[in-house]
Formats: sequence, C-alpha cells, structure tokens
Amino acid sequence: MLSTSSSSSISSLSDITSPSLPLLQEEKTNLAPKAPGMKYTHYAPRAPLHLIDGSPSLFHSTLQIHANQKIGLLISQELYESLLSLSPPQDTDTGSPSLPNVAHIQILGSRQNQSSIALNLYNCLRNFDETDTEIIFSEMFAEDGLGSAIMNRLWKAAGKKVIR
Repeated sequence: MLSTSSSSSISSLSDITSPSLPLLQEEKTNLAPKAPGMKYTHYAPRAPLHLIDGSPSLFHSTLQIHANQKIGLLISQELYESLLSLSPPQDTDTGSPSLPNVAHIQILGSRQNQSSIALNLYNCLRNFDETDTEIIFSEMFAEDGLGSAIMNRLWKAAGKKVIR
C-alpha cells in the first residue's frame, strides 16, 4: 500500500519510479546467455537427440528406419517394457527379448515417479557421451508439475527436434 502525507501528492506513476529504472525492459535477443541452462541446446549429448511424440509403435518403426545407425534410447521403464513386448525374442540361447538395432539404452525411471526421472536425466544424457551412439531417441513426458522441468531440459537437449 502506498501512503502519502497531506502535503504531497502523486500526480503520476512516474513520480514514484526512477527514470533510470523502466517498468518494462525490452528483451535483448542478441546477448549471450548468462548461464549454461539458458543456452538453446544445454544438456545436449554429442549424438543428435530426437524426441518422439507418439506411441510405442512409432518408437518401434523409428528404430527400424534407423537400423543402419547405432541407436541410443532415453526412455522410461514403462516404455522399455512396451517396446520389448513389440519385439520378438532375439537371444536364441535364452529366448530373452531384446530391442533390435538398439546399441545403448538409458532408463530414466518410472513415469509414476517424475522426481527419479528428473534426478537421472542429466547423468543418462552424459552416459551416451561415453558410448559410440550415433543417434538418440527420447520419449516425451507430460508437462505437468515436475514434468514441465523435465521437458524443458529435453527440449533444449534435442534442439526442439521432434518426430510425430
């Protein structure tokens, strides 16, 4: 609340603001980011990262399209299990399912526990840099609550590349 004495009056908002401190400042887009998290591709691993906005079937078909590359997956436990159910057993000795054409898998955690996904995200992305992965595909997460922060990091790491 602003109070004034009876001997003074305020004729306009400019009477109480400093001329050197404007109320609104124009965004300066030509300036370098002030912190690493503000960079457009912060968190980005060396291999290109693409977000996949779709069903496990879209993931599966994307893996087939990129079969000639060393693929990395950045996914939840739930998506991992769904992808395994779409793949025939590959290990002829044990009959265990595996994901054909996938060289490296980083499981972020369960979709039911967004905090574990947020906690593991940076390390999982960095782990790809220690591999020979040529391309990485990540699922997208609901942008509610902590999911908003997770997706912000994934958008930056992927440079906003999305497969739909």
